[in-house]
Amino acid sequence: MTSERASPAATQSPGQKAVRGFGFLFATSTWGKLQGMLVQLLLAYLLSKEDFGKIGLAYTITTFANRLVNPGIGTVLVQRTHRLRLWVTPVFWLSLACGLVGALTMLTIAPIAARFYDVPEVVGLVAVLALAAPIGALTQVPNAILNAQLRFGFLAASSLVLGVLSALLTVTFAALGFGAYCFVLPLPIVSALNVVILWSKARPRIRLRLHLRKWRFFLDRSFWVFTYLLCVTAIGQGDYIVLGSMFDTAVVGVYFFGFNLAMQSAGFVGNNVHAVLYPSLVSVGNQPQRQTRVAVEVSQMLGLTVAHLCVLQALLAGPVLRVLFGERWEGAIVVVQLLSIGVAFESMSSPAIQLLLARGRFRRVAGIYLAGVVTFFLFVYPGAYFGREVGTAAAAATYYLVFWVPLYFIVMTRAGATPRQVLAPFASTVFTNLVAALAGLGVASFLREDWQRICALLLVTPPVYFVVMYKMAPEVCRAALTRLRQLGPARAGAAAERAT
Repeated sequence: MTSERASPAATQSPGQKAVRGFGFLFATSTWGKLQGMLVQLLLAYLLSKEDFGKIGLAYTITTFANRLVNPGIGTVLVQRTHRLRLWVTPVFWLSLACGLVGALTMLTIAPIAARFYDVPEVVGLVAVLALAAPIGALTQVPNAILNAQLRFGFLAASSLVLGVLSALLTVTFAALGFGAYCFVLPLPIVSALNVVILWSKARPRIRLRLHLRKWRFFLDRSFWVFTYLLCVTAIGQGDYIVLGSMFDTAVVGVYFFGFNLAMQSAGFVGNNVHAVLYPSLVSVGNQPQRQTRVAVEVSQMLGLTVAHLCVLQALLAGPVLRVLFGERWEGAIVVVQLLSIGVAFESMSSPAIQLLLARGRFRRVAGIYLAGVVTFFLFVYPGAYFGREVGTAAAAATYYLVFWVPLYFIVMTRAGATPRQVLAPFASTVFTNLVAALAGLGVASFLREDWQRICALLLVTPPVYFVVMYKMAPEVCRAALTRLRQLGPARAGAAAERAT
């Protein structure tokens, strides 16, 4: 006997699921990013600059090795949505093997890196992270299944719970005097719990047969994804490597602290957009014009939201850090400011890469990032040599601007967007943020106390920004407001489909 009425979740189209999924992810990210910033500030009280430097150097090892743990298998698996059940068994065994190889690689490289940096503590930190690697590999199959099914609400909720647990454990370990180990000790615990949650929901059927022949397909397909991810890692860790090879852990610690704060605003919206955008673009892979339109609209939304959050963060960095820490983290202020501005441009350009990945252009993406690695180090090495942590931040911010904005223009125009559609969001974002920043700084300049400047910047800058933006690009603002209304449970109809 069949049911006469399907559940709402079952009758939702991919577009409706994507729009509602972004709503779930955005809501949980609101708390997650506030929580992340709060934890970062608490750790700034509990830990020393050297502790931040040690974990930053440890991550330069494990982040590279983690690319062996996840060489892009999940990305390829999502593209096999229509025949997913045929691939889960070989992908499970392949990902587990990659996890073990990644852990062994970390343990092998750790002593060499510790000697290179002259920081013996790196070995112990890497050992704990190596323990978490094979555990984390077990999440690849259920995570890919849930992404392919567009179950973003469940993924967002589980991420929220695990994030809270991780934050509590990190602060607890720091308060107990574990130093840099407070960053790594929660990871095996949280990873194991994540395995239980995802497997209980996805319930993949795994057989004992390894299907070694099918491994080759995924390794061939994921080679270019692996190359792209390896380049992403090289860019993400290259500044720490360069600083660690030239200066002591205190310098690396200041940069690490500033970098993590600077990334908060970009991750606030951008990471969730990417989590929804890629599988959603894959789901409409037979409609290239629609894919391009969605990527352009997402870039506009990122410009409207992320870019201003980054600018506001740059304005607030000085007075907020001085109010909280006095002169202790004075050196991180300029780092936060420079990186906040730079990452705004990178965030707006990122939908171009998501579009190429959704179309299976893995080799092209790998080539782009190979060029990006070369460009990044050409900027960062002299920046670090002449300017330490501030020079490194300036070089990284310059890279985000001069590499990613032209790349976005080239990719999107070749995909069918007009030059005006591509450049207009950047021009309007730069102008409106400049006007809003000058207005906020103008009012703040008349005030003596840092807490008064914080209030003035918060009360003046955002309203000026949105008023000017609405005058310059009303259609973009209306589209953003329309999308926000469609995130409600009563708006899951045809309007959501059109928006996505």
